Amino acid sequence: MAEWPIAAVLKTAVGKPTVGSNPTSSVFFMKFFTSFLTFILLPLLLLAAPAAAVLQTERVIFLFDQGDKNMVASMLKYAEKHERAKLDQLDFCIVFMGASVEAMGKEPFLHYPEKLVHYKDLGIEETIDQNWKRDQKISEASLRAITSKMDVRKKIWVPVSCAVSEQIAHLYQNRPTIEVMALRDNPSPEGESDYFRVAEGVQSAVDKIALPSASLLKRQEASIQKIVSIGHAPIEEWQEEAERLDRGAIIRRMGLDPKLPIIVYTGGYGERYKENFERFLEIVPDEKVQVLIVPHPRYQGVVETKSCENHNPKLAKFRIVGEFEKDPSKNMKTVEAVAIADLVVTADATSTVVFQANALRKKVLHINLSSSKVSEAFGARKLIYNVSQVEEFAKILKETQREKGSAGQDIFELLSIPKQGAKLFWQEFANGL
Repeated sequence: MAEWPIAAVLKTAVGKPTVGSNPTSSVFFMKFFTSFLTFILLPLLLLAAPAAAVLQTERVIFLFDQGDKNMVASMLKYAEKHERAKLDQLDFCIVFMGASVEAMGKEPFLHYPEKLVHYKDLGIEETIDQNWKRDQKISEASLRAITSKMDVRKKIWVPVSCAVSEQIAHLYQNRPTIEVMALRDNPSPEGESDYFRVAEGVQSAVDKIALPSASLLKRQEASIQKIVSIGHAPIEEWQEEAERLDRGAIIRRMGLDPKLPIIVYTGGYGERYKENFERFLEIVPDEKVQVLIVPHPRYQGVVETKSCENHNPKLAKFRIVGEFEKDPSKNMKTVEAVAIADLVVTADATSTVVFQANALRKKVLHINLSSSKVSEAFGARKLIYNVSQVEEFAKILKETQREKGSAGQDIFELLSIPKQGAKLFWQEFANGL
């Protein structure tokens, strides 16, 4: 084990007493040398020690959940393919918090290890993991640590998905050389979940907002002038990936019956989620149908598994699937499940899956014990079908079977989402280089 420098100096200077040496003089010398070290040499050594490293960068993007992580991943993949030289030249870093942390070792982020920053490296005291609530805030000490450990010169991007972003935005407000920008990944103009409540606060604290859809502009322009629409690249990627999938091969791999309808339930979370999920179980037609349940990544089927154990249908077959499952017969990507679905079901009208499923032209059933302005508005535009009774469910299922396929809306046209979202995002992020 290596010695501290001061200990080494002391051992060298004092050494061991020799035979015949004067004990009194040795004690006097020891006291003198200890005083010398304490009051003269030690302060000099401390002054000469290197200060804690400060992260210096022109641009930084903070990430919190899967939605904003996916937006940034799409942007990086576009830049790798079309703007490689500019990407290599760009001075930036990405700070990972919450559910996004697990992406640090995955594509495309693992290509840039020197640009990836774990939030703890900024001195944040709190544990911002996947259980961190959107409206939770960090301490003043953690905020001070961020400014002392990170020197940003041009742009700061924060997601609207957590309240910590609002705190970070306030840190850098009114600095003429720094532009603070909010990244919004949900195309819905409004909603009643914690995401939308937190988003309002974040958006009010920034200089500029990047929105996925032009349909959001009117709602935001009353409070802020600098707005840019950057599309939704992950939805475009869903379309492209779904087109490459072999539906028959997926059905065979999962051991499904190609002659029976496939219903895919996409999970969520929240105060009444368990009640809404159990309502879904109650009104699924007890016919020869196959039900795939894709839980939210944050909870990995904890709620759904318990509820399904208490549900005993005669004909309908239920199976929980997801990328978190180790069993090959249950391991499945969400895009695969939605791609083979005859119907998609959700309890959240503003879930990203609503827009992704419609992009794949799938009908989306919305089953929630309470309605909202959003669910009513989306229902009127046929983005979702609000269902509360088994008869309604069975009717839509039979219509879909007769049509030999689902028929969702063109989400890009309906919500005025511009195409080439990854390119638009990249141009906004990298401009000024």
